[in-house]
Amino acid sequence: MFSRFCSALLLITALYATSGCTAPSTQTDSQTVTDQPFPDNPDLWSSIRQERIRTLLGPAMARAGVDAWIVLARENANDPIASHLGAENAGGLAAFLFFADAEGNLESLAISPETEATALSEVSPLDDVRSVPRGTSMYAAAADELRNRNPRSIAVNSSNRNIADGLSYIQRVALEEALGSTLSSRLVSSEEIIIEWLSVKLPQEVEIMRRAAKLTEQLELEAYEQVVPGETTDADLARFLKTRMADLGVVDGWVPDQNPNVNSGPDRGHSHSTEKVIMPG
Repeated sequence: MFSRFCSALLLITALYATSGCTAPSTQTDSQTVTDQPFPDNPDLWSSIRQERIRTLLGPAMARAGVDAWIVLARENANDPIASHLGAENAGGLAAFLFFADAEGNLESLAISPETEATALSEVSPLDDVRSVPRGTSMYAAAADELRNRNPRSIAVNSSNRNIADGLSYIQRVALEEALGSTLSSRLVSSEEIIIEWLSVKLPQEVEIMRRAAKLTEQLELEAYEQVVPGETTDADLARFLKTRMADLGVVDGWVPDQNPNVNSGPDRGHSHSTEKVIMPG
């Protein structure tokens, strides 16, 4: 009966998605994970991000054959890649520029309104933060820097992939006007840069992913052990997993309302868990 139930129950937890089914756990309660599996280190992501920019971004740009990359960040409508570049707290429009040579040596610069440049410089993973007076056109300031460097290609975030498609139409028009026809003709999509960059992980990231996968497997097995066919609902399991996540100090890997996704019966895709009773068979 368990194997039939297992094939009908789709269980996806916050950290990692697994496919197929696992046999019932034989562990005892004493083997249940109770300690927080990840250290409480508020600087962990910022240190990983800085190392990723310092060691991986330049070679990724070289492999993509791109000399320059500009990302425009702004409050409340930010670019999907912003958090990977230290641009997630942008208020007024700011420009994040990256320059790489054929060997992958990287230079990075943020151009920020003076009202936010000081705070940005304290936490930015980039080489330099340049302040411009309030009211200065960010498009003109970024265009001046690009014009001075005269790159052969300039990547912007326009793509069919959402992670590389953060530049709005209005922003692109304004940027092209500031660049002029010569530099605008050199604009290319940043898609290849982002694919090359994000697809490579630091050893520290790989270790975190392995631990997350192990924890996810553990939580799935714990959830299966809670099921009483004919009584337990999908939502019961979701609430159990939410409690365990809180106990372990981990957070949602995607939209909280749909995580964890517990669905017994026909596949409902990305969805919330319901009060549907889990039945055998």
